[in-house]
Amino acid sequence: MTDPFQLSQKSFAARALAAGDANVDAEAVDRFIMRVGRPVPVVLVLGSEMGALCLEFDRLGASAIGVDLLPQVLQLARRRYPIGDLRQGDTRALSMSSSTVDGVWAGMVLCRMPRVDAQTSLRELHRVMRMGALLSVDLLPGEGEMLVESSYGPMLESRWSQDDFAAHCDALDMQLIETTQLDHGAARLLFRREY
Repeated sequence: MTDPFQLSQKSFAARALAAGDANVDAEAVDRFIMRVGRPVPVVLVLGSEMGALCLEFDRLGASAIGVDLLPQVLQLARRRYPIGDLRQGDTRALSMSSSTVDGVWAGMVLCRMPRVDAQTSLRELHRVMRMGALLSVDLLPGEGEMLVESSYGPMLESRWSQDDFAAHCDALDMQLIETTQLDHGAARLLFRREY
């Protein structure tokens, strides 16, 4: 039997390659940089839109590092931003030193993996974040995991209630400081690492 996560990753890679240029919310990126509050913040950017997002973060004065597990996503990101700091890596075990980033822009990445892996990734993100660093996460409303059919194949969706996700972050001393409802039904949650 095929692992649903691996099956889903193939579908996400196909979607990323077919998507073309990402539509980046420059205002949201700018607000994130301003909230970080450092002159040149180091921002870890995750997911299939990392090329376009890293370009925008760098354009606005940050120093962005893009990471994704899939080589196809990395290839697309390098086409979008050839001089960006873009790396293949696993959010569950990042090859970065502890306390090195001022912010993490995770997008929907934690909703595209099994919840147990998302919890492991949260611990790893906490490890690489400096005290006071921000974490931005987009969540799909609901509870549980499901494979959803798409034109690119089955895609894993992990859904969290905001309270449940915030409790996992709170256990890592990351406090919820802002919630924004997004157009497509998801919510963007902003956390600050306290300790």
